[in-house]
Order: sequence, then C-alpha cells, then structure tokens
Amino acid sequence: LARFPQSPQCYYHIGVASYQLAVQFYEAEATEDSSNLAHLVVLHLAAARENLELARESAEAGKLAPQKTGRTESPWLPEDERMLEEARALADARDPAPMCVPLPDAVGWRFMNYRT
Repeated sequence: LARFPQSPQCYYHIGVASYQLAVQFYEAEATEDSSNLAHLVVLHLAAARENLELARESAEAGKLAPQKTGRTESPWLPEDERMLEEARALADARDPAPMCVPLPDAVGWRFMNYRT
C-alpha cells in the first residue's frame, strides 16, 4: 500500500476489506449496544463503494474487460459484484444492514495473462 497507494489493485483491496469490516461491525452491533458501531458500518460501506468503483473505473480494469480481451471470463468475481451492489444499495440507508458475502480462497485482484 505504501509503494503504490493510487493503484487500482490497492483501491480494490481496500474496498473488499472495508466491506468485510462493515459486515463485522454490523454483526457486532447485534451483541453490543453502541451507536458508534452503526457509524462505523456507514463509514466502511461508503469506503467500500468508493474504492471498488475507483478500481472498476480505472484504465487498468478497462483493459481487463471481456469486450476488450475477447475472453468470456470477467476479472471481477461474483463476490465482488455482490459487495459493490450491496454497498451501492445501502449508500443512503440510515441504518444499513450489509449482507455477509463470504470470500473465496482466491480473492484478490485477478491477474490475467493475455499473451498468445
């Protein structure tokens, strides 16, 4: 993160981590009575949405798009799609309840080699 803080890979990983933190704070809210946790849920959902969108809109992500590569496989995992959809849907919610999105073992910015 310190070497390339403006990279789309960094934005992606911060977005995924922020979403997962929002879910953890939301689940902790059920066992603890704290308005601070609700505030953290809102903050982390906003960070997740912003960072995942920055990663997706980057020039590097554009190069990985199926319409550019001719591949049918998207560089985005279905879990990435669900986290972004959920973060967008809850953007203006007063009391957001983010859905838990379990991460696969191979989560991360997918490296795709397009050399032929």
